[in-house]
Amino acid sequence: LMPLKIGGDLLRLVHLGAQLSYEQDAKPLTDGEEVFIKSFVSSIRNSTTGKTIEIETVLSRPGGLRVAVCIN
Repeated sequence: LMPLKIGGDLLRLVHLGAQLSYEQDAKPLTDGEEVFIKSFVSSIRNSTTGKTIEIETVLSRPGGLRVAVCIN
């Protein structure tokens, strides 16, 4: 259940938290607004307690204007 590049068992995944930051001059999102989302693996770290995988997600408005970044 995990991509071969990352490895591991999705059923044993533990969520460590999320960090959301808005771009400095971005207007807040509104209900029903169209956004584009791009997610990617930003880091993979091995430790004695297991593997930590960090995912970065960028929320943008049409035209590419970034609104926020979420790191999980």
